[in-house]
Amino acid sequence: VENVGRYFAKNQDAFFYSEKLGKYCAKSVHYGNKERFYLANREKDKPIVSIEKIIEYVNELLETIGIKHVDYNDAIKTFEKINYDEKHF
Repeated sequence: VENVGRYFAKNQDAFFYSEKLGKYCAKSVHYGNKERFYLANREKDKPIVSIEKIIEYVNELLETIGIKHVDYNDAIKTFEKINYDEKHF
């Protein structure tokens, strides 16, 4: 994967500086902030990518940074199939 670092960089457009708090805060959909709505509107027009292709891309990225790939069946679990009592760490 080329330029893998870009996937781990903070998106500066996702934050704003709060004078009241004296720090940078993550933007939300509240308080008149429409940027996330505009971004979502642009994203919805992009071509649909299959789950298989997304899993392939994620696994390629994980392997590039030294993390074991995810099995397809584990990646597509639904909430009904997850055992929340089992420890996963």
